[in-house]
Amino acid sequence: MDSLDEFGAEDIATDLSLPKPREGNSFLAKATLIVMAGTLGSRIFGFIREVFMAAYFGSGLAADAYRVAYAIPNMLLQLFGSAAIGSAFIPVITKYLTDSDDKNLNLVASSATNILFVIFTVFMVGGFFLAPQITKLMAPGFLIDPAKFELTVTMTRIMLPTILFLGMAGFVMGMLHSFNRFAAPAFAPVFFNIAVISSIVLLTPSLGPFSLAIGATGGALAQLVSQLPSLRRVSWKYSFTMVLDHPGVKEIGRLILPIVFSLASIEINVFIDTRFTSILKTGSVAALHYALRLWYLPMGLFAVAISTVLFPVFSRQAAKNDILGLKGSFSLGLRLVFLVLIPTTAFILVLAKPIVALTFERGAFGPDATASTAYALVFYTIGLTSSGALHLINRAFYSLKDTLTPTIVAIIAITINYFGDWALVGPLKHGGIALSTSVVMTFNFVCLLLIMKRRLGQIGGRRMAETLIKAALASSIMAIAALYIWRYSSTLLGSSTKGQLAAFIAALSIAGLSFIFLARLLKMEELSIFSDLLKKRLKR
Repeated sequence: MDSLDEFGAEDIATDLSLPKPREGNSFLAKATLIVMAGTLGSRIFGFIREVFMAAYFGSGLAADAYRVAYAIPNMLLQLFGSAAIGSAFIPVITKYLTDSDDKNLNLVASSATNILFVIFTVFMVGGFFLAPQITKLMAPGFLIDPAKFELTVTMTRIMLPTILFLGMAGFVMGMLHSFNRFAAPAFAPVFFNIAVISSIVLLTPSLGPFSLAIGATGGALAQLVSQLPSLRRVSWKYSFTMVLDHPGVKEIGRLILPIVFSLASIEINVFIDTRFTSILKTGSVAALHYALRLWYLPMGLFAVAISTVLFPVFSRQAAKNDILGLKGSFSLGLRLVFLVLIPTTAFILVLAKPIVALTFERGAFGPDATASTAYALVFYTIGLTSSGALHLINRAFYSLKDTLTPTIVAIIAITINYFGDWALVGPLKHGGIALSTSVVMTFNFVCLLLIMKRRLGQIGGRRMAETLIKAALASSIMAIAALYIWRYSSTLLGSSTKGQLAAFIAALSIAGLSFIFLARLLKMEELSIFSDLLKKRLKR
């Protein structure tokens, strides 16, 4: 019953109005690749943005002022932005889409739009008048340098519209995802980065550091506007309605509050980690920061992509009370996460040091910084697969309109993280902080998986375990091959940057090909979803 075509694919195909299960799989792969491409494009342009910022402003007064000024609207967006809005909005709107209830869909979506517009506008206006007080709270050390403090306050005021623009962009993203439109939301952040880069290059000669603030505000507007053409093509009809007592509006409010608390728990864990890391030697905090940036790339590139695509599918199945279909889709999604993130974990574990060196080792970032960052990266990577799976299972709970359970588990995880940091920071230094994070991610996922199994019954556990074991076996062999290819190629091609890059590409290529070969040998059917799509593309 839980084969690839029988457990989940049929329901995905039905939800997407596709005639055959295999076409449902094709859509899943295609949509995931679109989101991955958008995420990769955003990361690339984000890196270019950082390069231009470093070239024009270095690490001086302007750069510090910008970081603090942007942190103020960003903090609000972390709690009330696209993640929270989409997670609460999609299950409710999907119910109306499933029932073809255009009247309530238009009413609730329009009411939510107008309510969010008012909320974000209040934050924006309030922030404008309270900018000096907020800056004092965020960066009290800036008070000793009046010029730096005033620059931060002014930049904060210029960037406050980003709260409105990015907040509404998050709402539009949720709306488009509900209609299974993924391309515009996936590529929208690219426009943000392009706007900042353009502003730095064109406006810095005349406006100095204010080009950063103007670029961020213009980029936020571009991120919103770039999605509007796609929104016009869906069946939603906007109106100036604001019905606060509508059951759908109330339900969105009920769902969003636990999500905000859950997102706040992430910030609390960051605070706890920083507190323990601050007692270690200089450079430990930076090492964790750089390691996390590398760690999040594969997680954000694939796990977030597959969760983004499957969340509307989960919500449709939950709306139709199709629990069998929901369990099948979740099982399929989790197996795809295993398929990609387990080999990625193995590859990073054996080649963490060259990955860090090729990415960061230049200028002030020397061999010691590489070793320290790679050390943290290894411990973070232990929890990579769990983190990706956690992102997916959270969306499954949200689709069932249960945002409270993941929040309760996340709050429990805060306590575990605190004592984990306390116990591990001594023997493992900053690596202990990273390991504690991995342990917490694994605990969080396993706990939610057991709760889901108890609530829904059998969820294809045997199939998941089979995929996990096969992926782990293939990944172990792949990792050994990658390590030896790296060592041989690295010695052969020399220690220059070009030589090391060529050696790394060789190791990555052999690793990828060997895993695909072993996965086919082990008959991992999940691989066929993407290979079928690739074959279709090549035929075209």
